[in-house]
Amino acid sequence: MTQQEVETETALTTLPSGSTNPASDDAATEQLIAALASLGEVQGTAPAGPTLLQTCIDCLKADDWNYQVHEDRNIISAGVGLKTGSAKMIFDCKEDSQRFIVYLMLPVSVPEEHRVKAYEYFTRANYGLVIGNFEMDASDGEVRYKCSVDVEGGKLTAPMIKSMIGVTGGTVDRFFPGLMKIIYAGASPKEAAEEARNPITSPGSQ
Repeated sequence: MTQQEVETETALTTLPSGSTNPASDDAATEQLIAALASLGEVQGTAPAGPTLLQTCIDCLKADDWNYQVHEDRNIISAGVGLKTGSAKMIFDCKEDSQRFIVYLMLPVSVPEEHRVKAYEYFTRANYGLVIGNFEMDASDGEVRYKCSVDVEGGKLTAPMIKSMIGVTGGTVDRFFPGLMKIIYAGASPKEAAEEARNPITSPGSQ
């Protein structure tokens, strides 16, 4: 199965100011940000010019995103609207190693009794993906999609960030319904993955 068959880009919408924002500074978000910030850095050579954090801020600001900046941790969080609902997106700017990571936190925690099937589903979903992958925390069932790039010796640009956002959102939109069918409708991982890769198109739709 090739990436061309499973990768889909989508234009995400940022949640407006004043709306219920899944990326607000609640305890869960703070815990996640702290965990990301605690990951060890690999030393690299930072280029002259804007930092990864500032480049990401400028990109989001240009598209009128509603976001929060955690400057002490080089992390940005934002609420986004998907076709399948609202979710939390986190931009992790690792300045020392020159690695930029986009996380999209799925708005569900997989119940313990469904995690083995979920693991199989994500293994099937990840097969063939060139850009990014699904991850699930075994301790609490938290699920996220991760898309990253190492820009040491190069430069992070707004088109790169927008492409990562689009691929991340599109892939989650494609595979999230299958996860819901496994949890709530008793679908098998194989059936759910095959349906996600080969969606049934209703008559008259594009």
